[in-house]
Amino acid sequence: MTFTSFQFGLFVAIVFGAYYLPPLRRFQVQLLVLASLVFYGSGQPALLPLLLLAVLGTHLCLVLAFDNRAIWMPAGIVFNLALLAFFKYKFLLVDASTAYPIGFAPVDFLLRLPLPIGISFFVFHNISLLVDLTREKRPPPLRDVFLYIIFFPQLVSGPITRAGQFMPQIVPKQLSNVDFAEAAKWILTGFFFKLYVANNLNEMTSYMDYPLYETVATQDRWLLVFLYSYQIYADFFGYSAIALGLGLLFGYRLPVNFDLPYISASFSEFWTRWHISLSVWLRTYLYIPLGGNRKGPG
Repeated sequence: MTFTSFQFGLFVAIVFGAYYLPPLRRFQVQLLVLASLVFYGSGQPALLPLLLLAVLGTHLCLVLAFDNRAIWMPAGIVFNLALLAFFKYKFLLVDASTAYPIGFAPVDFLLRLPLPIGISFFVFHNISLLVDLTREKRPPPLRDVFLYIIFFPQLVSGPITRAGQFMPQIVPKQLSNVDFAEAAKWILTGFFFKLYVANNLNEMTSYMDYPLYETVATQDRWLLVFLYSYQIYADFFGYSAIALGLGLLFGYRLPVNFDLPYISASFSEFWTRWHISLSVWLRTYLYIPLGGNRKGPG
């Protein structure tokens, strides 16, 4: 169920209609969690248990970290990074296409699982949750943890939202508070960039592939490289813009992920404009904790 499919449009319409019904207002968070599980399961139903394991494992470490942050917060981070590393890099170590890669049934089953959709995004959310919320007075309810990690507009393609920014927004929503104009602006912009710009450019840049590129003149190959950079931007920005609009429909403001990156005057400025939520996440949870620019060239 991609963002640009008819099925997804129908899915959002049904969830939106139920979300603001007065009898269901007290169950808004649970409804979004259920909708997110349906959305994820429509693409990879076999990996729903893995998603649940990641959320429940992170929540357990979060609760335990309130008694001993020095042990359980790092344990939760290691748990999530281990999940990410296993699924990202297992194919470099073993041939998972064979029937019995290792010979131990449970491990072989895990090795044959495909790469989970959006694993980087929900792992980054899990780590943000552990770092941000273990500074609070008490752990949030499990339903709020589920919603923050698997909120379906941002589950697959981002943007990455910090727990400290998202969790305070989990309050009852009113239809009268929805900014329909801004939501429509983001959704229509996203559809334009994805369907009109990215998809049309894809028909041209497909000639970069072998053996089609042999039919293209040298100067046109360079033009295709230039166009491909805009295809990537239009595709990624399109999905991010749709996610922002969908978030607004349900009363949640997600961070802007792109800010005209190709007008940047330097590489450092480019990374403040391209996939902004990832750059902010890396700075907040990796660069600054390692000392930033305060501890010498190393």
